Formats: sequence, structure tokens, C-alpha cells
Amino acid sequence: MYTHSYRKSQTQVTMSYRRTDNTALILSERRNKVSLAVRFGIEAIHRESTSITPKLTGQLRADIRKKVSGKRGRITWGKHYARYQERGYTSGPVRRYTTPGTGAHFAEKSAKKVGNNPLKFLKMAGL
Repeated sequence: MYTHSYRKSQTQVTMSYRRTDNTALILSERRNKVSLAVRFGIEAIHRESTSITPKLTGQLRADIRKKVSGKRGRITWGKHYARYQERGYTSGPVRRYTTPGTGAHFAEKSAKKVGNNPLKFLKMAGL
């Protein structure tokens, strides 16, 4: 606490004020907003990839796991064959994609498209 006194025509006036350090609170809010921006980006990748993810039974599109931890995020297609569908080959090329308009690199294409505009997600999160 800081106190300042001065005299003005025989009257003493005392004023005081208190400084509060809110740095920890501001940094915590900022970290939360950054995590939220990452979450928005992960959700956008999911939305973008849904229509171009190969589909036979729909299990590959349905088994998606998303995780955000601080400034990092991860989206994972949980089926064992997702890697082969994404790369476009196993021991040889994948010849038959089950849905027209789908094919290899569905995750990569979606991430690149969404990653071209990161400011959009920062604005959405309030940064």
C-alpha cells in the first residue's frame, strides 16, 4: 500500500491506493484461450476431413480421437487401417477407395487447408 500526504491551506489530505498484481490471472486466461483456439482448429480439421475420408462401413469416419493439451493438439483416426488409407498404400498401392471423391491423404489435405488460416481460430478464441 502506498500513502501520499500533502498540505493545502492548513488541511491535510491523505490518499491511498492499492496495487494488485493480476499477472498470473491474465497468463492463465491467455493459456486457456490458446488451448481453445487449438481446439477450434482440431474441430475444423475434423469437419473438413469427414467428407473426404474413405467410407465403407463408416467406422473410419466414426473412430476419431481428439486431444488438446496446452498449445498442442492431436487428431487421430483410430482404426488400424487408417494409416494405409491415408498413405495410399500397404505393401502396394490401395486400388479401391470405397467412396467416390475420397482417397489418400485425407487427413493431410484437411490439416493443410485448415492450417492456412490460423488467425481465424485465434479470433474465435478471443485472442
